[in-house]
Amino acid sequence: AFFQHMERVLPSAARVSVFHSHGSLDTTIPPAGGESSDGYLYVPVQHTLDHFAKRHGCIAGQAWGRTQPKSDLPVQFAPTTQREAAEVGQDLHFAPQWPTVRTPWDGNGSLLECRAAPGCKEGRIVRCFYHADHGFWPSYAEEMTWWWFKSLGSSEIVV
Repeated sequence: AFFQHMERVLPSAARVSVFHSHGSLDTTIPPAGGESSDGYLYVPVQHTLDHFAKRHGCIAGQAWGRTQPKSDLPVQFAPTTQREAAEVGQDLHFAPQWPTVRTPWDGNGSLLECRAAPGCKEGRIVRCFYHADHGFWPSYAEEMTWWWFKSLGSSEIVV
């Protein structure tokens, strides 16, 4: 999730790959957006990643079809339960149109799933969700980070 009104993705970010991990139980930066436990307002994670998907030239219609609300609800009324999300045409935790990405850690601990924006012309966008709160750090996080870098190929890695 990103601060409200900060989801604009500049053209220069079109080649920047994104690997996003988030805890589904996070109230500090709620994945569905809305007001956090400390009063800040956020847009949904998927809404922001959809902006990256558009900028990266990913397949339209599949990558960002369900994350736009059906109503004009302000972000502070963002859904907090899956039922509320369905009522406004959002998915609370996952990107159902994005294909699942297999990782060596599938089924390991709190990892729920990873999904990737399909057909990106530039860069790669992957989102992993964990059944965890804010600040989680799985024991395999370092390995997973290097696995991600290796999946990009050496020409895409900028340190």
